Amino acid sequence: MSGACSGDALKLARAIAREQTVEVPPGVGGEALEARMIGRLESVEPATAMGWDQPRSAPNRHATPHFHAGIAYPLAATGTELTQILNVVYGNVGLMNGVRVVDLTLPDEILSALPGPRFGIGGIRALTGATERPLVGAAIKPLGLSSTELARLAATFARARADVIKDDHGLTDQPAAPFTERVTAVAAAVATANAATGGRTLYLPNITGPVDTLAERLELVAALGLSGVLLSPSLTGLDTMRAIAAGPRDLAVMAHPSHAQSAPGRSEGIAPDVLYGTLYRAAGADMVVYPDAGGRYAWPERACRAIAQRLRSPLGPMRPALPTPAGGMNIDAVDRTAARYGPDTLLLIGGSLLMQKDLEGAARRLVEAAARAGNASP
Repeated sequence: MSGACSGDALKLARAIAREQTVEVPPGVGGEALEARMIGRLESVEPATAMGWDQPRSAPNRHATPHFHAGIAYPLAATGTELTQILNVVYGNVGLMNGVRVVDLTLPDEILSALPGPRFGIGGIRALTGATERPLVGAAIKPLGLSSTELARLAATFARARADVIKDDHGLTDQPAAPFTERVTAVAAAVATANAATGGRTLYLPNITGPVDTLAERLELVAALGLSGVLLSPSLTGLDTMRAIAAGPRDLAVMAHPSHAQSAPGRSEGIAPDVLYGTLYRAAGADMVVYPDAGGRYAWPERACRAIAQRLRSPLGPMRPALPTPAGGMNIDAVDRTAARYGPDTLLLIGGSLLMQKDLEGAARRLVEAAARAGNASP
């Protein structure tokens, strides 16, 4: 939160607490209602004193100072529905400049009402048979390949014993590879490869799309006997993921950050570790994709570690979720990336792997490198 001085910051913090709850001028509704419903301002301190970095947009002494305001919202205002929780945490304040959510603590009542990961790290390990090492994931792409070509790629990765194969998040229902045709072909290719190798590679089709197609897509996933799906919850709405995770189908969910509009060093929005590490996990993600520090987005390592830490730290009754660093990860960086995040990580490699001439051999070496990294972990 930015302000010219501590007095301005205090005024803004009080305005936020009111805006996010009763959303009326002082006096409307009466003092008793305000005391019951308005967020309680607990602290306002300079951001640097609290350990939060200044946004990169404010690098000099003339820049507007930033403050950290702690606001406690009553359960009477948030309820336990995810949509209203998000509305209170970052609703109307999203229309303001210089307001950013950098931390979030959810009470037991909310944590008990949200699904959290159905499988979590232990469950994904049980599905894949990868016990102690970092897991290896591959993406089938690029957009424009036919269903047959994508299935061929998936079979190659499955023969190499990759743990997880996911659709690229841009594969939906395009003419080159329509959803039903693509998912059916890729699922069959992975199943055939698993039968030949004795492997347990998971295939996660991308079900992101219009809300009125979701039920049909989930039906196909169930009919094909698949164990999980890929979803971009910031495109479909976070509550869509919650509904899948809390629903009757026994499916693992990988969350992709497309359209999340969250990155380190910004002055607005929700900080990446809060959005991906707490909210995505609470809404039901078993695996959460985010940019790796060594990838093409050049995120600072501190930010990436913070996401992984939130995904695996205690969060009420919820299982830990599997950090899935991606975004231009280099095929030669497995040891370094595994050392950065530890063995309870899914290493998702796309373009760097697809550039290899011997694709199956390269994918197999990736799995072997992950095994070595697991053995080297303390």
